Amino acid sequence: MSRRGFTLLELCVAFAILTIVIGAVLAVTSDMANFAGRQDTQLAFALNASQSMTKLDQELRKTGQAVVGGTAYPKIDAAGAELSFVRLADPPCTTGGGADLLWNPAVYTVKAVDGELGIWEGGSRKIVMCAGVESVAFTRAGRRITVDMTLAKNDARGGRIAHTSQYMIIMRN
Repeated sequence: MSRRGFTLLELCVAFAILTIVIGAVLAVTSDMANFAGRQDTQLAFALNASQSMTKLDQELRKTGQAVVGGTAYPKIDAAGAELSFVRLADPPCTTGGGADLLWNPAVYTVKAVDGELGIWEGGSRKIVMCAGVESVAFTRAGRRITVDMTLAKNDARGGRIAHTSQYMIIMRN
């Protein structure tokens, strides 16, 4: 007697095996997508940190060690979370081939407020350099200013994604 088709037991076993295989493939795919998303966030953090430090480097190269109103600049607050500096004004072009560099009397402060690293003049933020800042710390040794910065956020699953970087900026005087 020849039989055609499958028994109910054979179909149930095949369906169970198919369910296990599909579940495993979906789990691996989900993990890979999560990993790729974390890597994209890490890369974005690295690029943002690098761009913000390039901007800070440009600003600090327009400054130097100076005393204004009895306060020596650049100055780092006691907690190391704020860097204050007095910036040289951009010189106007002259026809005589030279330009006088004048000190701008405004004091600028680099600090992180509400997760954004920015340059402030008094109580007014002039520029936002980077978002997602969890912490920033400045240290100074002579003309060298070191910036330690951590950018962080939570991913869709509630896991923490963080990028820590350290940059060194050498002032011109």
